[in-house]
Amino acid sequence: MTIPTSAFLELPPEHRKSPRTTTPVANALPKLCGEEFGTGGRAVTASASMMNVYKQIEDPPENVPYGTVTQTIFTFEGEGASDYLRRLRGSLDSCPSFRRSGTTVEVRTRPLPGVGDEALLVTQTWPQTDLQGSRTGGDAVSQITVIRVDDVTTVLHDQGWEGTSGSPDLMDDFARAAVRALDTWQR
Repeated sequence: MTIPTSAFLELPPEHRKSPRTTTPVANALPKLCGEEFGTGGRAVTASASMMNVYKQIEDPPENVPYGTVTQTIFTFEGEGASDYLRRLRGSLDSCPSFRRSGTTVEVRTRPLPGVGDEALLVTQTWPQTDLQGSRTGGDAVSQITVIRVDDVTTVLHDQGWEGTSGSPDLMDDFARAAVRALDTWQR
């Protein structure tokens, strides 16, 4: 089985900073405490990843991007998609925080009702820094949304540009758009 490009999130033109690109699955999946997101396991029948670079609507064209959303899609046989989410929840339960570049990143996980057949929102929070690594005050936030639709699971990983915060409101919109793309592909 091959996962078509049409199965992936297509950013609305007003948020698209550049065309989406394919990226290796192993590079696309988030790394927290370990290999929580793995590569899906033996029940995977296909996997693929794409990256979108996005901007805020009001950003002038010369601005740097606001962030990236990397999406990985796994198709499974049997109960593989449900099993993947169950394993992921268990792994994340034992990962309340981790160290990245000398900084503690806090991890919060909660169900995301009304998105796909089942969804999980993972929020990462860490002290905001400038490009040189000096604290600027406040926190930076990044989100990961894991969604199951039938026998497919998708992982959306939002990262702000150069270590800044992503956009939780946009991520919610992107998650719902990703479900619509998966629904259309599976029909």
